[in-house]
Amino acid sequence: MVCLTVSRALAGFLLFFCSIVEGSQDHAVCNHIKTQLNNGTVQPTADTYLALSTENWSQTVWAKPSCIIQPSTAEELSYVVSTVVDWKVNFAIRSGGHSVVPGAANINRGVLIDLANFNSVDYDADKKVAVVGSGLRWKEVYTSLDQYNVTVAGGRVLDVGVGGLTLGGGLSYLTDLYGLVCDNVVNYEVVTSAGAVINANAESNPDLFWALKGGINNFGIVTKFTLKTYDIHDVWGGVKVYSLDALPALFDAMYQYQSVENKDPYANIMLQAFPTNATIGAIVNIVYLKPEEEPEAFAPFRNITPLADLTKLQTLTELMLAAPLPELTRVNWFSASFATDKELFNKVGDIVSKAPELESLKSLTAGSLAFGWQPISSSAVLAGQASGGNALGLKPVNQTWLVLDVGWWSPEDDELAHNYTQSMINKIDDASKASGHYVDYIFMNDAAADQPVIEHYGQENVAKLKRAAEKYDPDGVFQTLASGGFKLPKSFEGGITTRVITHPSHPNRAFAYDVTFLLQHPRVVAVASQKPPLHFHPHQEEYLQVLEGSLAVEVEGKERILVPEDGEVTFPPWTNHRLYSPVTNNTDENLKVTRFLLSAESTPELFKLDTVFFENWYAYQDQIVVKGEKVDLIQVMSMFDAGGSYLSLPRWIPFSKTLAYALGVVVGRWLGSILGYQPFYRKWTTDWQSACHKMDMSIFQRRFADRAKTE
Repeated sequence: MVCLTVSRALAGFLLFFCSIVEGSQDHAVCNHIKTQLNNGTVQPTADTYLALSTENWSQTVWAKPSCIIQPSTAEELSYVVSTVVDWKVNFAIRSGGHSVVPGAANINRGVLIDLANFNSVDYDADKKVAVVGSGLRWKEVYTSLDQYNVTVAGGRVLDVGVGGLTLGGGLSYLTDLYGLVCDNVVNYEVVTSAGAVINANAESNPDLFWALKGGINNFGIVTKFTLKTYDIHDVWGGVKVYSLDALPALFDAMYQYQSVENKDPYANIMLQAFPTNATIGAIVNIVYLKPEEEPEAFAPFRNITPLADLTKLQTLTELMLAAPLPELTRVNWFSASFATDKELFNKVGDIVSKAPELESLKSLTAGSLAFGWQPISSSAVLAGQASGGNALGLKPVNQTWLVLDVGWWSPEDDELAHNYTQSMINKIDDASKASGHYVDYIFMNDAAADQPVIEHYGQENVAKLKRAAEKYDPDGVFQTLASGGFKLPKSFEGGITTRVITHPSHPNRAFAYDVTFLLQHPRVVAVASQKPPLHFHPHQEEYLQVLEGSLAVEVEGKERILVPEDGEVTFPPWTNHRLYSPVTNNTDENLKVTRFLLSAESTPELFKLDTVFFENWYAYQDQIVVKGEKVDLIQVMSMFDAGGSYLSLPRWIPFSKTLAYALGVVVGRWLGSILGYQPFYRKWTTDWQSACHKMDMSIFQRRFADRAKTE
């Protein structure tokens, strides 16, 4: 008992000591940056600190950064980023602070980079573009452009920041005409993790240009957006207010409005209702992007009598200024998408207006829920494709992006508010899937922190995003130090992280991976309990060095637990081996993280262990572990053969390794190729040209080597 008490005290002291060291590092880098950017660094003792640290819209994301840095130029921002990266200090980036995702635009300890000083709007009438600072909110953008009688495809809520909305996709009143907000960007000025200031557009860094259209803060910090402008100024619209009793008729009208094959792209509508508050009822927000009253597009709503009608001729900015902003303390939201179907609309309508979770939410202090029904026409998706496409993976069908907005008062109710609302969104997804009208897309700007937004962009798009991240952020700074927001998917749902590096001691090795296992992660535990297949490499030595924690290896039937003190371990050619997590259940809470370095010697052999092989092998394992796909032995043997690896046969079989090698070539390369199994896939491969070269060298696999393939 005494030993247990002492060990707990020691563990507590170590945690306290580590937090002190970490905090000291944060404050040290803040002091260091302050010597260069005196007026641009706000520390906790400053009078403005409290207001700036709580500027974010929802109290759920208020935080206490070690300092708040407000650079004014791309060069100053470059210095800030380079410094925090060199000092390995965590940071967050804030544009407008409207996100409800913890860590996305504020941070406890670490450095908050506040872009408020990137606040210029420069209109170029000849080029019909506006260069907009990423620290602005949309009200400032629109009012600056009103003097020219032009606007941009931007946010509908004026208090929202330019940066987060645009990088997350962005929904605009101009979307059916010109696509999402991200589709209307013609250039991004970006500061990378290396401190470089670059431009991304259709000609310069086009892969980054594409990735930033929905890729949020995974590649760099955007300082300026160059947006297309449009000659839209005077419009007709406003809000009509209804009682909750009108909801069935409004759902029917929404179905009629959304079912038109060629909907008027100048017409926009959004239905908002407050089923927990009958006093507010339902609001229909109507916008027609021409100064024409009562256009035919809104005919389905004419026979529903409103309690109040505030529609009129006005400017688009005036219309948005009149929109009420709710006064809420703690906020979260969830997003769902589905195609247009009358029966499904009725089911979803019942869920959002009658679900028992609504009563549970009302029982919370100041608990409330509103839903937003946002029609998206196929023309919006097609307009985006015509502008070069984006990362979102959208299909050109008429669809609805539904958002559930939940508000409450007390931090003690955070989990309950989240769970009740998540239960409702799950019911909506289940209903749309059962009807066959589910749309596999989650709108980032309306998504909760734990909704897997980027995973729903599709495998090919996720792979392209990862390739862009490898190129522009090779050290993974925006996945680790800037870890807030919606991050790129990791292997095994984040349980395993792999990073391609140059070996620190042997730069000429064929490859080097820095691999981290989160040992308590359920996916890693599941893999460890099954163990990967025994295998050998006839042409290469493979090297393993544990950097942190411990790792289990089995070599020729004998298991060994490796730790950092063991140094680098060599697996000679033809050696049967496998490696796996030492945790086969999550009862040992002392084992949490293993980090190791995996590499192999160079070889002139074509089929060998290299980055191309590991990218495809890890991705295939991910399909099995996370998505539940069955293991296809021929696919495994095809990949292994192309990676110079072969599945081990029982040791008692005579000439087992020779037979295993021959079997791998015959089944994996020859028979597998005839049956249509390819060893490498474009969606998983960064260096597709190298993969094609390898497949070209086999008469059986040559047909898979399509160098022009982009997906």
